[in-house]
Amino acid sequence: AELRRAVLRLQGLAAPPVGTWEAHFYLRASLLRFLRGRDGDVDAAAEMLAGAVRWFEEERYWEGLRRYEGSDDSERELLRRHCPEGPFGIDRRGAPVLYVRLGTKDVGGMVRETSVESTIAHHLYLLERNRYLLNECSSKVGRALLGHVLVLDLTGMTWARARATVSFTVWMLSEVLKDRFPDIIAGIYCVNVPWFFKVGWGMVSPFLPEATKRKTTVLRSSSDFVEQVAHRIAPDQIPSWLGGSSSEAWPYGEGGDVPRTRDGGTDDCPAELEVVWSESVDVEIPAGKVCIWEWSVDHSAIEFALHANGREVLAKRRIYSSAGWQSGKYLGCKDASTTLTLIFDNSFWFTRRKTILYKTFIVDIGPGSFELTGAA
Repeated sequence: AELRRAVLRLQGLAAPPVGTWEAHFYLRASLLRFLRGRDGDVDAAAEMLAGAVRWFEEERYWEGLRRYEGSDDSERELLRRHCPEGPFGIDRRGAPVLYVRLGTKDVGGMVRETSVESTIAHHLYLLERNRYLLNECSSKVGRALLGHVLVLDLTGMTWARARATVSFTVWMLSEVLKDRFPDIIAGIYCVNVPWFFKVGWGMVSPFLPEATKRKTTVLRSSSDFVEQVAHRIAPDQIPSWLGGSSSEAWPYGEGGDVPRTRDGGTDDCPAELEVVWSESVDVEIPAGKVCIWEWSVDHSAIEFALHANGREVLAKRRIYSSAGWQSGKYLGCKDASTTLTLIFDNSFWFTRRKTILYKTFIVDIGPGSFELTGAA
């Protein structure tokens, strides 16, 4: 009641609006979220809520979502097909659990094939759909359910895909979500994180509220995920691909690279290498820099090895196409350049030509940034 009065005073209103989009800001659950977003400080929460109302009005937020609903069906279908995320099952409170197969979500490809505006609108549309479902579940259980449990599965994440994902996430957090959607997360679980997770987390986490960071759990693999979340989610509410026992099929697809039909960007466009017997790719690493490499084979298998200045640093091993994108890193010499050689050997099956897609990146990141993982 105190926060409601403070907001009305700031807006010069005698009573909360009725029957308009602004009305939901004055619901007890909404007021509580803003109060939590400012650690119980009523005046600060009132300023944040009043600022959020202004932003929704100035940005014509709901008009934008309605435009998206009536936009080009082909773009909406592409975004839907390549967004492997959505609510699945419920937690022990009765709230829908949100799962995002982030590792296979090609955000850069979505932006390239549609537009930044369409991609943002799509994600805001999903956000509002999820908020609506949470309100529906709150009505069912007879109490306000504050925030979703969010599960991010990073299986299959590549460095190139991560760069686009991090950039998009930071922009959404800083320009859209900050101070306008407080306390919408009850907990975050990052599962199957890649060896470069710490780099991305270091870029994203400064834009997260401290309370959200405290509610975040990072798991290297999904082997103990079910046990870790048992106090929140029953096993039969967890999809099978994360070790759960739910008999329900996953309805949102698996993501994957968005087919390229438009020009745009070069970082996400791999080079192509045809391999009959054996081929290699040399990468010059400036002194003190790190080379990150990633590649995939189109079918069957290929044998891969890594040399630095002619010395073997990764012994030859056979990689099957079903394993998807492979990635790793190598820290060059401190005082001199290093020649890193990626070797693709098809001599064991030379009658079947293989196509390798590969990308390399030279980055100025010290080895301490990769403490979460071992070097590949």
